[in-house]
Amino acid sequence: MSLNVGVLANASISVASRGDVFPAGYFAGFEISSGSLAQVSLLGNSMVRTYLNGALRETVSANNLFIGAPVLQSSGRIVVGFKTTQSFNEIRYTISQPVGVDVGATQVYNAVVMKFCGA
Repeated sequence: MSLNVGVLANASISVASRGDVFPAGYFAGFEISSGSLAQVSLLGNSMVRTYLNGALRETVSANNLFIGAPVLQSSGRIVVGFKTTQSFNEIRYTISQPVGVDVGATQVYNAVVMKFCGA
């Protein structure tokens, strides 16, 4: 995902399940990396949303997103997302670029949906 420098812009990618509905309590997110100066600055402009059959269920942005450790130390890939409180069958990652700020190119590798172990 790339955005033009100097303009207010958004870019999104969405992944939907064809038959499964994931219940509340699952993690929903994406594995990403960025060529920008710092991954943390990228996350300040990030948002993850869940949907059920096209209807918005939850929106989590910036400081409320879970940020995982790099998947591989040298890769720079991280997982961003959140533990859901409602069922869903689609997740969307959105990055916003404020006017005059270059967030660089963002690579999206995988959607990440997983069940948390019971505590």
